[in-house]
Amino acid sequence: MDIVKILIVIILTVVMVGIAWAFLRRRRSKTVFLEELTGVPPRPQEDKPDTKPAVLPPAPMPISAPQQSERTKKAEKEEEQSVPPPPARRAPAPPPAASRPQEISEYLSSYRERAPQEESPGQPPEPDAEVSWGGATAEEMVEPDAGFNESDTLDDEIRFGTAEPQPVIKPAPAPAAPPRSAATNTELSRGDPKTLLAVHFSAYYPREVRPMDWQPLKVYLFRRFMADKVAEDAQAQLGERLPGFRKAMQVAAQPVAEGAMVTATPDLPGFQFNPPSMTVGFYKDMHRFDFELRATDAAPLNQATNGTITFTVEGVIVGDVPLSVFVGETADAPAMSSAETRLYQAIFCSYSHDDTTIVERVERAYKALGLDYLRDVMTLKAGQDWSAELLNLIEQADIFQLFWSQTAAASQHVRYEWEHALKIAPGREKFIRPVYWEQPMPAAPSELSHIHFTYQPDLAK
Repeated sequence: MDIVKILIVIILTVVMVGIAWAFLRRRRSKTVFLEELTGVPPRPQEDKPDTKPAVLPPAPMPISAPQQSERTKKAEKEEEQSVPPPPARRAPAPPPAASRPQEISEYLSSYRERAPQEESPGQPPEPDAEVSWGGATAEEMVEPDAGFNESDTLDDEIRFGTAEPQPVIKPAPAPAAPPRSAATNTELSRGDPKTLLAVHFSAYYPREVRPMDWQPLKVYLFRRFMADKVAEDAQAQLGERLPGFRKAMQVAAQPVAEGAMVTATPDLPGFQFNPPSMTVGFYKDMHRFDFELRATDAAPLNQATNGTITFTVEGVIVGDVPLSVFVGETADAPAMSSAETRLYQAIFCSYSHDDTTIVERVERAYKALGLDYLRDVMTLKAGQDWSAELLNLIEQADIFQLFWSQTAAASQHVRYEWEHALKIAPGREKFIRPVYWEQPMPAAPSELSHIHFTYQPDLAK
């Protein structure tokens, strides 16, 4: 059986060789055919290729798979050598190496668009990789030292496949802050801007004075980052007398709106002040109030007298700077001392709703100061409802400011409020702060006779 199989294979091989020889003999000379069989490269053909239609040989006998594969490869190779590439596929001379990847991408894109019109009917388009450029394929255009792999091809598509660069979307610029001076920017860079922009009050006043001797009183309204400028200005204003002065400063816990009208009113029993009060619009980072003070004959001799400089916004007390001046026949010049207090955050305003001017002032003060506590007081009092919530607000207040007038003296609601304030006043220094603007002052009840009422004529405006 093995001999029979071998004979069959030999016979099939001989038949295949004969059919192939007959098929190739019509296209080439016997010499070229023998050279190809022996492995010698074929010589260039001088004669024109045979233009006669090829005659298909008779169907071959069944052959084995390896033989069929070898035959197919030879036939495809011969067909590629015999059929010249179409002229439309020839590309121009290659561009410089630096721009070649982009040019290749553009050429391949244009080739894909026109390939269906240039291809002959029935002939499938060849892959883009076979398109040559000056005798080299697209893969051969890659620089030798760069290597070639699939990831490089993907990178090239990402880098060179996009015709136009994608626009870069930039975020909208933030609105510019209001311009400040170079000195201001330097100060703000040293700490928290919220703290440095807070409003402060300070006062420079003499520690000891002689009776009937006028002395300067310098009061400042400023933002925290201007503290050094305030000290420099006080030095320039007082000069050699500065060591004999005290410095008192009040730390503002709430901001004061720009443009708010701030009034400073000094009050010291037995003393005169010129002017009695001053008002400025808070438009700059630092304002100075220039006062003068002197001890009258009513001031106690050889002892200290205590008082305050009260700051109000639209008539509402927002803070006090303490004063303590010793009255003596001989005034020394001791070293300057300082004191610091805080701004009032919880202010209970007690007033009659018939005093329209005062109600409007309190509303403006709330807007200028932005105190939530003051807003709560306004909200509860707007309904003219005396309730437990108002009692709680009085107990939580830093000061109880009583706007005293003829209508307030006759108001039962106002009486309820100051009576409750008297109950909780013990232990709270200067808790009840009555102010009036009518002359003569409306008569105060005996329960409030021990409390000083401050005259503020500007409240009537």
